[in-house]
Amino acid sequence: MNSFISNILRKTNLFVVAMLAVTGLGSCINDSSECPQPMPEQQKENMYIRFSIMTKNDLRTRAADINGDQVGTGYENELNINDIKYFLYDNDKRFIQDITAVTQTVAANKEYTVYNVVAKLDNQYFKDNINGFIDFYILVIANYSGWGVTVPTPAVGDNIENFFNNGLEMTKVPDTGVWLDPDSSLYPESTYPNNKFPMAGLQHFSFPGSMLMNSGEQNPYDMSIETGKNVNLLRTLAKIEIIDKINIGEDEVFDEVADVEGETGALRIKQIKLFGYFGSGKLIPSVAQWNRNSVFETQQVIAPSTDGMTYVAPQTPFASLGTDVFAEGANIKFHRDEAATKLRKDKCPVFSCYVFEYSDNSISEAYLPYFIINTHGYTPPPEVGGNVYPSLNYALSFKDLINNSTNPPTAKLGSLLRNHIYRFEISGISQGLQVQWTVCDMDSSGDIDIPPFS
Repeated sequence: MNSFISNILRKTNLFVVAMLAVTGLGSCINDSSECPQPMPEQQKENMYIRFSIMTKNDLRTRAADINGDQVGTGYENELNINDIKYFLYDNDKRFIQDITAVTQTVAANKEYTVYNVVAKLDNQYFKDNINGFIDFYILVIANYSGWGVTVPTPAVGDNIENFFNNGLEMTKVPDTGVWLDPDSSLYPESTYPNNKFPMAGLQHFSFPGSMLMNSGEQNPYDMSIETGKNVNLLRTLAKIEIIDKINIGEDEVFDEVADVEGETGALRIKQIKLFGYFGSGKLIPSVAQWNRNSVFETQQVIAPSTDGMTYVAPQTPFASLGTDVFAEGANIKFHRDEAATKLRKDKCPVFSCYVFEYSDNSISEAYLPYFIINTHGYTPPPEVGGNVYPSLNYALSFKDLINNSTNPPTAKLGSLLRNHIYRFEISGISQGLQVQWTVCDMDSSGDIDIPPFS
């Protein structure tokens, strides 16, 4: 009996010793430095990615239809790197996490058109797919502070469409003077933090999870280089330009002295106001605007996203303006745009303003938007004498603007789309304004459309 028990104990001890030898547990009882490290698990906890976000979209990196854009000025490109959020969604478009806190963003060039982003991936979704394919979306919102935007915190598993349906309403009407008025003291930084344009973008990335195994903070996996994709950001505002080309021929160049002084300058544009505009807008467009052409990513919009947004109607209907063309009430002021003026071959003065998207749906014709354009006028010095030319006001309604970019032409301006420039040339003044709504080639194919800006 004792022999039998002894054999059992001896075999049990041998088994325990064997197990310790196999697992290596025997050498780690005292936390010896000779203990082997579980390297694969350690690498999974230390996954980093790198990608680029672009405020001037590069044709070479587009899968969608953002093309024909023009180089924006600095304030239209620049990001406040402390005012960006990054949301991750899985391949089923379900929310994973907000990675803003574990992300670093730096400008890649002096034009502020490309930014490099490094982010740590510590969510279980990426760990679970490390041996397969990692497939996810990045939704970026930028420069949103100061616009009255309330950014919700999505719950894990929320569908991305919930975020688009929310739209992230901007309730502060754009004040173009922040960017174009040289007297910056009139516009404190609190107007919009660092005076930056609100933007948003979405991109889909897919790559083998094994590419993350050797990534780290100092050597992140560069998704943009490996996949050829960037996150292209789209501006949420539209731009309106009105050009003073009065009495300037097609082959002539505007002279800041000869075309402004004395009687010659009497009809030059002095001031422009827009009556009738949307007082709120969406930071991100309706989901259908980016979920097109068999891709779901940032795309040039083809329709406005104004559902649920507030329209500020003119206090005085266009038909009631009278001969003196005087209107009261809320309006958006235009400002001299020196950067846009310098880009013109004829150097004619450009007056610009930025607005939220606009749609004439559900707006009665009587209360459609209109411009009021005021001229300088001229009063000669007493010692010189001569004719007095009073300052004049002219009104131009959206309903009278002909859109020649459609076939057949549309008899009114029915919408203003984000990230587009709407350009009007005032070529002469008689009983009314001689207006040409100019359009530009979008790209080398020669398509005619209102040009997007970037």
